[in-house]
Amino acid sequence: MWSQKTLRFGRARFSSIPTPRLTSPRTRSTGTIAQRGGAAVPVERVRGLVSRGVGELVTACFATCASDNKTDVAAFRAVYRTLSPQEEDVYPGVRAVLAMLCAEGRQLAICTNKPQALTEGILAALGLDRHFAVVVGGDRCTKPKPDPAHLHDILKRLGIAVADAIYVGDSEIDGEAAAAAGIPLILVGFGYALGDPDAIPQAARIAHFDELPRVLHKLRKRTS
Repeated sequence: MWSQKTLRFGRARFSSIPTPRLTSPRTRSTGTIAQRGGAAVPVERVRGLVSRGVGELVTACFATCASDNKTDVAAFRAVYRTLSPQEEDVYPGVRAVLAMLCAEGRQLAICTNKPQALTEGILAALGLDRHFAVVVGGDRCTKPKPDPAHLHDILKRLGIAVADAIYVGDSEIDGEAAAAAGIPLILVGFGYALGDPDAIPQAARIAHFDELPRVLHKLRKRTS
């Protein structure tokens, strides 16, 4: 999310900027599942659960070989922490768009249900942390998204009003959070939606991050 002097947008949350590869955590977690006698989980099955939170993701993937959720989540996160983010983990166009928005004086923030330390580590490893004024993980807020309190907390930290904010997200959870918070959503069409993207409340949609600046300006004209 960003603030600006000329556009009526507070900030844009880029939930899909650093997207750790699904194949590595899936492969290593599948090894744990296999050791328990479970079946391998298809990548597309994992992809559809990413936005639902790690608890639901782990429960669904471990299925009949699940232990208690707390133990399984800890095992999954232990695997996740061993991964080293790579350049291919960043969607094409993201670096250029972030640099441009920062140069224009926008304030960017990240609203994620991932743990704070994990999120900050990924951003730092990819050299993206310098673009964001505020990062709030799911373990650093009172109520994580889709509860609007998560977004309102970030807006408060940035000193930005709801009317001057915009949210960039890629799933039903993002659509619910944005709608509940009263913030327009730009939907990333290649994200983690479980169902029909058309069913997600949205002000606009992009198919590539290069489209984001143009869409922002169109929204500005629509709301000014």
